[in-house]
Amino acid sequence: ILGNVIFSSAVHGYSFGVDDFAAIYAERLHIPKAELNATLFGDFYISGGKIKDEAASHGKKTLFSQLVLEPLWALHHCGLVTNDLTKLVELAGKLGVQIKSRRVLDAFDEAVRTWLPLSQACFRACARAPSARTAFHNKHRMQYLVGNKKEHPLSNAIQECSPTVYPTGITIILVVKLIRMEGRKLAVCRVFSGRVRAGEELYLLGRKVALLSKLLVGGKVMEGFVMMFFFILDHRLKLALNG
Repeated sequence: ILGNVIFSSAVHGYSFGVDDFAAIYAERLHIPKAELNATLFGDFYISGGKIKDEAASHGKKTLFSQLVLEPLWALHHCGLVTNDLTKLVELAGKLGVQIKSRRVLDAFDEAVRTWLPLSQACFRACARAPSARTAFHNKHRMQYLVGNKKEHPLSNAIQECSPTVYPTGITIILVVKLIRMEGRKLAVCRVFSGRVRAGEELYLLGRKVALLSKLLVGGKVMEGFVMMFFFILDHRLKLALNG
């Protein structure tokens, strides 16, 4: 288990990874957290206080179904289907959560947010992500990023991952996803080098954009030039950043 998957509900504000439930049940089941973390999302089941494999062939519920999904389903059923506040408070209490809200929908959100806080799971996922300073020391990752070119003019800048832009630095950003929100497009980015400031214009560089040679001077990237990896046909993108 790599721990790079988060299960989440943005509507109700809760989130969790496999390691969250491994931590929750390790002491209760007297099973090492590392063992739970490795088996919680696989074809394993628990019997006699021990974890065993091949749950499907034995007709058993998997650990994930029994320890993760069923408690969540029970909370959702009480809070969002039957609107049973009394039962919801009882279930939350068994999970170690004390509910103060007296409206069932508010009580449900309070229960899941207290039990599985979204911020906690997201922060841990970010902390586990490889540092941009070291991630591309791996040659295969670098080749994938620059299109299998052995010598790419931006490779050194990515590997150095310097926050300095001027006078010689380069800002390089990878746009990993575009999100439409309220009639606008918001770019989810990862900064590989340099810094981004509100109002700056970033030039696109990608598979369908103008040849890289047009952006170079004497075979070198222009000093202080701001470039972006992106994979759509375009020329410039003006980002509106908050701060």
